Amino acid sequence: MENPRLAGAIIGPAGTGKTTTMNAVTRAWEAAHGPGSVLGLATSHKAVNELHASIGCPSMTIARLLAMSGEDDTRDQECREHELVQRLTRENDPRERIRLRIQLAGIHASRQAGVIKPGQLVIIDEAGMVDTRVLARITGLAAQAGARIIMTGDPKQLDSVSGAGGMLGWADRHDACRRLSSIWRFTAKPDKWARDPQGAASARRWEGESRATLRLRDGGDPLDEASVKACRALVAQYAAHDRIHWGEDPDIEETAYRMCIGWQRIGKTTLLIAGTNEQVRDINRRFILERRAAGKSEADPDRLMELMDGLSVGAGDQIVCRVNDHDIRSHDGRSIENGMTFRILDTSDGAAARVKSLDDGSIWDIPRGFLKTGCKAGYAATIHGSQGMTVDRCAALFPAQASLTCNLQYVAGTRGREENHFLYGCEPEEQRRTDHMLTGAETDPRRIALDRMAHALLTHPETLTATETRDMETRNRYDLKRLIHEHDYAAGLIAGPHLLAMLAKTHDQATVEKIKRSPSFEWLRGTWSRAWTADPKRALAIISRPPDARRHTTGIDRTRSLACQAARTLLAGRTPGEGTGTRITITLDAEADTIGMLTGMLDDTGIGHTASPTGDRRTSISVETRDTPALKAMLDTWMQCRDDISPDRIDGWATLRATARHETRQDPELAKKARPTEPDWAATIAGRLNAGLLDKTNGSVHDDWVGGVIPPIKTSKHSQALDLVRQNERLIERKTRTLAQKAKTSGEAWVRPVLQATSHDPGLLRDIAVYRAMWDIDDPDTPLGGKPPATCARQTQHWANLNGRLNHTTGTANPNGDTRDHPYRRHTTEVRVEHHDPATNNTRQADRQRSTPWQTKPQPSSTPSPNGLSL
Repeated sequence: MENPRLAGAIIGPAGTGKTTTMNAVTRAWEAAHGPGSVLGLATSHKAVNELHASIGCPSMTIARLLAMSGEDDTRDQECREHELVQRLTRENDPRERIRLRIQLAGIHASRQAGVIKPGQLVIIDEAGMVDTRVLARITGLAAQAGARIIMTGDPKQLDSVSGAGGMLGWADRHDACRRLSSIWRFTAKPDKWARDPQGAASARRWEGESRATLRLRDGGDPLDEASVKACRALVAQYAAHDRIHWGEDPDIEETAYRMCIGWQRIGKTTLLIAGTNEQVRDINRRFILERRAAGKSEADPDRLMELMDGLSVGAGDQIVCRVNDHDIRSHDGRSIENGMTFRILDTSDGAAARVKSLDDGSIWDIPRGFLKTGCKAGYAATIHGSQGMTVDRCAALFPAQASLTCNLQYVAGTRGREENHFLYGCEPEEQRRTDHMLTGAETDPRRIALDRMAHALLTHPETLTATETRDMETRNRYDLKRLIHEHDYAAGLIAGPHLLAMLAKTHDQATVEKIKRSPSFEWLRGTWSRAWTADPKRALAIISRPPDARRHTTGIDRTRSLACQAARTLLAGRTPGEGTGTRITITLDAEADTIGMLTGMLDDTGIGHTASPTGDRRTSISVETRDTPALKAMLDTWMQCRDDISPDRIDGWATLRATARHETRQDPELAKKARPTEPDWAATIAGRLNAGLLDKTNGSVHDDWVGGVIPPIKTSKHSQALDLVRQNERLIERKTRTLAQKAKTSGEAWVRPVLQATSHDPGLLRDIAVYRAMWDIDDPDTPLGGKPPATCARQTQHWANLNGRLNHTTGTANPNGDTRDHPYRRHTTEVRVEHHDPATNNTRQADRQRSTPWQTKPQPSSTPSPNGLSL
C-alpha cells in the first residue's frame, strides 16, 4: 500500500456487491481515460469470467499476465536500460549518443506496448488470495507502465496458499481501504421456494441470513464471555432455520449428496463443499459411477481416460483443469488455465478428449497425457477451490477429523444465494463412548455439531503480510524473555555435568539417574546454572535434601479417581472377552482396607482378577497378562499419591513391570497411551531452588550481572555451549540498552519520575524498563504497575527491589519474614548514596538499605573443578 501506484483497496464481506462497486469504478475511470483503460485480474479462470461479466472490460488470470509480461525479459530490459544510460553519460561522440538514445527509446516503447498500458486502472479481484511476491511483481509492472491498481476482496476469507499474503488484512487494519457493508447477494424472495416441499413457508427460507453472515464473518473472542455467548446465539439461529445437520461421517456425506441431488431436481444450481481432498475424490467417484449406471456418461472401459486424482472418466463426465498450460489451446486460440470446467464430449480418438467449456461453450481437444497430470473430476470441491463461486444452494461438509476455523466456515457458508447448509460429521458411536470415558467428550452428534460451529467462530488464523511476519519474527527473536530462556538453556548445557557431580555427593546413583531422566531435567540444569552463580552454599544445601521427602497427602477419593483413570486409559480399545488366558500373580503386604480399596478399583475399571488372602496382611492378586499395563498404571498412580503401598511391599513387582512393558510394546496403540509414571524429581528440585533462592536473588538487580538480571556463568572450559552463552549475553546487554533508550525517548508518563530519580541512581531507568519487559507491564502512568500478588514470588521480589530504589523504601518483598529454616540468613548492607543540593552546592550522605539476599556472591577460585565450573 505504500506504492504510489496503489490507488487503494475495496473490502467487503461476501455478498456486499463488490462487483457492482467495481462496475461503477470502471465506468467512472473509462469516462475519464477512455475505453480500454481498465484491466481486470483474478486468480482463476472462473473468477476471471465472473469479473469480466461484472465490469465489462478485458480480464485475465494473474498467471497469464505474468507469463505474457515475461519476468525474465523485463529484468533483462532493466539491466540493458541501466547499461545504456551509463554509456550515454560517458559517451562524447554525438553520433554514438544518438544511437544510444534510439536504443533507449526502443526499450521504452517495448515496455509501453506490454499488457498493462500507461494510465490504465488494474483491478485485482480476490486480492486476499494473491501471494505478496506476486502483488509486488504486478505493482512493479504497473509502476513501469504508469498505471494504477485497486485491490478488492475480503480479508476474512481465505489467504494465499502459495506464500505470504495478508495485504487486504493490512489495508483493513490500517484503514487504507473503503469498506462495503450492504448485503446484495442473498435473497429470501418467496418465489425462490415455490417448488420446495413446504413452499415459501419452509423454515429454510431465512430473511435474516444476510445479517447473520456478517456475524459469521466476524466470529468471536474466546476470552470474552459476552462474545462467546453471542456466538452460541448465532449457532442457535442457524439451527432454528434447519441449516445445521449432523451424523456419523458416512451418513452425513450421504445427506449432503442427497441434498444436492434434490436441489438439482427442482432446477437449482448447487455446490457440494467437502472438508478434505480425500472426501472430494470419493464424492466425485460416486457421481461418476452413478451417472455411468444411469447411462448419462461413458461406460466402455476402452474409451475411459485417467485423471490426476486416479479416477477414470468418459463422454458425459465433468472435469476441471488444475494447472495452466500455454501449449493446449481451444479452437479459437485461447490457452487452458487453472479453474476451467469442461464436459467431455468424445474420447473415441484415444489420444485426446474433445471437451466443451461449461463457461463459454468453447470446444477443446485435451491430450490424454494432460488429463492425467492436470485435470480432476469436477463435481465437488474443497473450500479453497470454492472461493469466488456463487450458486443457488450450497452444502458444506466437514468430516469429524477436519480442522475448522472462522474464515473457512465463513467462506463455505456464503456460497449460496438462497441457502447455505453446514453438515458436521462425527466419529462412530463406539469411539464417541470411548472418548467420553477417557476425556469426558460429548457423545450426542447434535451437540457435537453445534459445539464445532461455535468453536470455529472463536478460532481465527493470523493473516499477516510478509513484512509484518518478518517484523513479528524479529521481535520474537530478540524478545527479552526469550533471550533469558535461551541463556538458561545454553548455560544449563555447561552446568549439567557439575549438577550431576553435586547430586552424586549426597544421593545414591539410582536417585541421580532418576533425576537425570526426569522430563524437567533441562529446566533443572538452567535453574542450577543461575543458583550456583548466585549463592553456591545455599544452592548445594537445597539440592542435598531428599527429592521424595513428601507429600503423600492426596485424599483417598482423589487417589482412587486418578488411579482408575490411569488404568482405563490403557484398557481403551480392548475387545471384550479377548485374552490369551495367561495370568500373572502378585502378592501385596498391606492393610485390609487398602486391599479392599484396590480390589474395588479393579472391579470399577473392568480388570478381571482373583484375590485370595495368603497370610497376615498378605493377599495374592492374579490378572491376565494383557491387563498388566493397566494394573501397573493403577499401582504407580497410587504409590505416587500415597505411601500405604510401595514396591518393596509387593512380591512380583519386577515381574509385573517386565510383563507390562512387554505387553505395551506388542501394541502400538497401547504404546502411545502409556506414559512414564516416575515422579518428576527434577521439577521438584528446580521448584525448591526457585522458591528458596532464585525468586529472591533474581528479584534483586546486580550491576555486574548481564543486563542487571542474569548472572554470567563462569567456566574454565571453552566449548560451543560457552560460545552460545557469550553470544546470548551480548544480545541481552544490547536489548536492555535498547529498552532503556526507547523508554527515554518515548515520552510516556511513567518515565518522568524515573528520570528524576536517575540523578543518584543512573541504572534505574534501564532496570525498570527491563522489569516492564520481563513481566509484560503496560501501565502508561506507573513505572512498575501494581504490586504483584504474593504467589508470584520472583516478580514480587523484583518489584520490591525496584520500588525501594525508586521510592526509598525497603528492597525486600517480605522484610519481616522468618528465616529460621534457612541455614544462611539474609542480611542487608548499608549503601551510601550521595545527594547533591544545587541550592547550597553541598553534598550530603544518605543511607539507603538495599537488600542482598542470602550472602554476597563468592569469587571464583583459581582451581577449576573437573566438571568445568569454577568453584
